[in-house]
Amino acid sequence: LTTGHTYARTMVCEQRLGIGFTRPLRQYAESAGVRFIDNLCLAGLLHKDGMVFGAAGIDKEGRTMILRAGAVVLAAGGLGQIYLRTCNAAGMTGDGYVWAYEAGVPLQDMEMVQYFPTALGAYGGRQVIYDAFVARTGAPVRNSLGEDLLEKHGIKDPINMTRDRLARAIMLEILEGRGIDGHVIIDLSMVPDDRMERMRPLLPAAVSLKDKKLAVAPTAHYCMGGVIINTNCATSVSGLYAAGEVCGGIHGANRLGSNALTEIFVFGAIAGKRAADYASKIKDLPEAGTGLPAALESVKKLASSKGGERTAGLRTSLKETMWYRVGIIRSQAGLEDALAKVNSIEAELPGLSAGDYQEMVKAIELQNMVAVSRMVIKSALERKESRGSHYRSDYPDENDRDWLNNMVVSKGKAGMTVSMKLS
Repeated sequence: LTTGHTYARTMVCEQRLGIGFTRPLRQYAESAGVRFIDNLCLAGLLHKDGMVFGAAGIDKEGRTMILRAGAVVLAAGGLGQIYLRTCNAAGMTGDGYVWAYEAGVPLQDMEMVQYFPTALGAYGGRQVIYDAFVARTGAPVRNSLGEDLLEKHGIKDPINMTRDRLARAIMLEILEGRGIDGHVIIDLSMVPDDRMERMRPLLPAAVSLKDKKLAVAPTAHYCMGGVIINTNCATSVSGLYAAGEVCGGIHGANRLGSNALTEIFVFGAIAGKRAADYASKIKDLPEAGTGLPAALESVKKLASSKGGERTAGLRTSLKETMWYRVGIIRSQAGLEDALAKVNSIEAELPGLSAGDYQEMVKAIELQNMVAVSRMVIKSALERKESRGSHYRSDYPDENDRDWLNNMVVSKGKAGMTVSMKLS
């Protein structure tokens, strides 16, 4: 069902949007006695002297909650919400990356962000039309001049194309003024009705088979970078394990479609077992109140604030900056401009206020969005080539001689550093 694969390896569940996976998993966990805590705004991980032993945050009533544990599995997902257009869920604001970073865990490949090429224009990038739909129907993707973009940009074998190529082609047309209200068109007028019927499972429910012109544009989809783990899903900090999109190094520079679902089951199982084995050997945990995340004071301040800067405007400004300067097509000037903008937004954070719990969550998310945006920008500035999903218009070619390596983000005494680690 997805393009770019050498072998067929995709499984489709009967219920769409992941519900067919997540609901049975939660039901099983609850039946096994797992406790779920909702409406808890996490500030970060409990950590001290190279060890993680829980997490802390504030609940809906403003009470501090300290959750101590022999081991923690970080499975907080990605960072899509730092972009103006994304198909990610609302909570994907990069929290997990920041929590790990603050606990002393290095991250890698944060410049490698994947963009889905064809998301419906009317839904802000949330509903995607699978790239395989274009490849298997033969439907052309056209700009405002009526040009076929696959043909124009030399994509001669759509079945084997990777998402970055089509996303880059579409975004280039839009940025150069050949889009249609910021989109391009998938032209279904020549696709036979019987083929459309067979391909129906690949279309969002909002699309009718009678629709012949679909306005689409790229959307932020997945981050290949993240927390560095070993084969046991353990990080460099004792007691902290990680699985899923929050991890880096699993997919290289350009994830193939559907592989993330395989990843979460394989690495989720490993992380859970290894974390449980580790926790079973922990006899004593540090006292409650030890190793509290520094961000907890910020959360408390927001919970009691009465006035000041609201998050909505700053959040929109950040998302626009990341989309147009640190998105599909990047350059030195654009990245430097984005870094300056992120710095100016960060300067506004101490004046944030939160009138209620939801506003507090948004404010904390914004703080994490700023931090993780800096990780992406600084890594993208450092990598002066194009590779996988990372495309620099000023360095359009892949350069194995100088850049066959990983960019590693670490927290040092002077703040955030980005260094090169040979692969």
